Amino acid sequence: MQTVTDGLITEYRKSGSGPVMLFLHGWGDSLKTFDMLSSQFERAYTCIRLDLPGFGATEVPDGAWGLSDYAEFIRDFLVKLKVDKVTVLIGHSNGGAVAIKGLQTGALQADQLILLSASGIRPKKTFKTTLITVGAKTGKQLAKLLPKANQQAIRKAVYSRLGSDFLAAPHMADTFKRVVREDIRAGLGDVNIPVLLVYGEADTDTPLWIARKFEKLLPQATLHITPLAGHFVHHDALAETAHEIKGFLL
Repeated sequence: MQTVTDGLITEYRKSGSGPVMLFLHGWGDSLKTFDMLSSQFERAYTCIRLDLPGFGATEVPDGAWGLSDYAEFIRDFLVKLKVDKVTVLIGHSNGGAVAIKGLQTGALQADQLILLSASGIRPKKTFKTTLITVGAKTGKQLAKLLPKANQQAIRKAVYSRLGSDFLAAPHMADTFKRVVREDIRAGLGDVNIPVLLVYGEADTDTPLWIARKFEKLLPQATLHITPLAGHFVHHDALAETAHEIKGFLL
C-alpha cells in the first residue's frame, strides 16, 4: 500500500485489527524486517509498518534529516492514515532512536514502548565517528575527480571503511552523519511509560552497555537479554522476542 506524506510517496502495510501497534525499522532496512514478528500480533492489534523515507520503497527526502524530522514525518503519516492513538510503539535499532525522540518531543505518543536493539545512546567521540564525519565528504570529493563510471565504485570503497550501516545506504550519507551525532540520553527520564528492552547478547552494533544505559535512564524500563542473538534479535530469536513482548503487554 502507498500514501503520500509530506510530499513523499510512502510504502506501508496495515494488517490485523484492534489497538494500533506501530513498527519502525532500523537504518538501511525496510518494513519487511517485521514480517514475521508482526504476524504474531495481528489477532490482537492493528499492525502498521512503513518504509521510512530513504529506505525500502519510500521516496528519499530532500536534504539531511535528523531524528526529529523522522518523528515528525511519522506523526504526519499517522494523521494521513487517520490513526488517533498508538497503543504499542516498537522500534528496532535506529527506529528505536526515532521512537524515543518522538516521545521526547511530543511528536509521537504511545502507551507502551518496545525497543529492539535500539540505538541513540552514542559512545564518546572515537576515531570511527570522526571517520564517519570526514569520510562522507571525502568520498564525494574523490568521486568528483574521476569519470562517472568510476564514481560509484570509489564511493563504495570509501564507505565500506566506515561500517556496514554507512554502506547500507550511501545515498543517505548526509542524513547518516546527522543521525549518528545525535545522543538521546538527555530527557530519557521524561519518557515515563512502560518500556521493554530486548537486546541480543552477541550484538556488536548496539552492544549491551547501551541496553543497560537505557535501563538505568528510562523510569519504567525492563531489560531482557537474549543469549546468542545478534543485532537483529527479532530474526535471530523470533519466538523468544515475541514471547517477551506478549508477556510485557499483558
